[in-house]
Amino acid sequence: MMLCKLTLANTFRQTLTLLVLCLLPITSLHAASTPLHSNGLSARWALGSETLVERQRHTVFLELISDTPITDVLSVESISASDLFFEQTTTFWQYTRPIENGKRVEKAALKLELYPAKSGQFTLPSVNIQLGRGDKAQQIPTAPLNIDVQALPQAAQGKIAAPSMNARQSLSDTNITEGGAVTRTITLSVTDLPGHYIAELPFVEQIEGVEIRTGSSRATTDSFRAEMTGTRSTDVHYRFATQGEYSLPAMTFEWWNTQTQQVETATVNAIKVQVNPAPPLPWDQQLEIWVEVSKEWLLTQRRNLVLSLLLLAAVWRFKPLISRVAERARRKQRHIAQHPLSQQVTLIAKVTMSSQHKLPKVIYSWLAQQAIYDIRQHPLTRSTIRFDSNGQWAVDKTRLVRGLLRELKQGYIQRYRLQPLNTKKPT
Repeated sequence: MMLCKLTLANTFRQTLTLLVLCLLPITSLHAASTPLHSNGLSARWALGSETLVERQRHTVFLELISDTPITDVLSVESISASDLFFEQTTTFWQYTRPIENGKRVEKAALKLELYPAKSGQFTLPSVNIQLGRGDKAQQIPTAPLNIDVQALPQAAQGKIAAPSMNARQSLSDTNITEGGAVTRTITLSVTDLPGHYIAELPFVEQIEGVEIRTGSSRATTDSFRAEMTGTRSTDVHYRFATQGEYSLPAMTFEWWNTQTQQVETATVNAIKVQVNPAPPLPWDQQLEIWVEVSKEWLLTQRRNLVLSLLLLAAVWRFKPLISRVAERARRKQRHIAQHPLSQQVTLIAKVTMSSQHKLPKVIYSWLAQQAIYDIRQHPLTRSTIRFDSNGQWAVDKTRLVRGLLRELKQGYIQRYRLQPLNTKKPT
């Protein structure tokens, strides 16, 4: 009888132990174990998943453990670590009462999003969780936690890595007048990535005859429960100086799909823009513009205008002297033009530059000045002009020019040849 009672007691004890073990909640396997302090408080890091990958969104928790109910206000200092980026998407602390190590405790957890910048081994830093305010506030530090971050495939390097990504665009207008501008807004939406982590637009393709400027860029992040979507919108301004039809080029963005493990593209299509000629301005505006342009020209040319006025005043002051000098120059020019040598030089120039069609007129004019009206009567023309069977004649221009040059030389020598002083013959 006694043995039966002992057996029943042992069986009841084992059943009770198994029941307690089944009721124990399974705590995070990746939490950094931290012993309770003397005041019954402790803090630790807890990971939401075993595998961490570079440039991916991962959920981590800051947990505060207490033996007594947590009733004071909780706050956390800013968290920073090299190549680790933390995003606090909520300020709400989650309060639970799990059983740890066979004892029911009070737990407050703050959810954070972790983005490792690259692969390798890192350490989540020690963070002080403040309990309470003012002089009664307590600082409970967490223990550092070592993590191992895996690398993305080589094909994902230099690209946005996310579960999904799309690109869209909008245009302020597609039909404008020359001199006007349109704004093209390019928007990239990426899942599980804050908007300020999305890179700026790459170099925008240039268009001939179009002035292109990159405008403002806006980043937003929308979170709802466990979902997060980051958005970056960038304005690109196009100014068209001349009329015509233009095509704003398409844009393609490559990104790494973390679900399919492949490189994919997000594309915005090309857009046609019609630029119409600008209508003429009203007369009052044209007059106003002309006055403004004239003012600017006068301001830029005021030094030259002053010099011109001074020059005109000097010319007016010395007008009689200038008139006498000009008249003397004109008489000298007429005298030179009437000189035989000067006329000979002019004739040589006309013969050289005249065509066969105009050359007879030049020759007839030259012979008429010498009272010769038959070209056969002058020895030079007789030797350089040939007649065909139809009575048409052609001039050997080279021989004629050479003959004229010889006459010019002889006339020049004859002018300066010494003449005998005594021409009388002795008796």
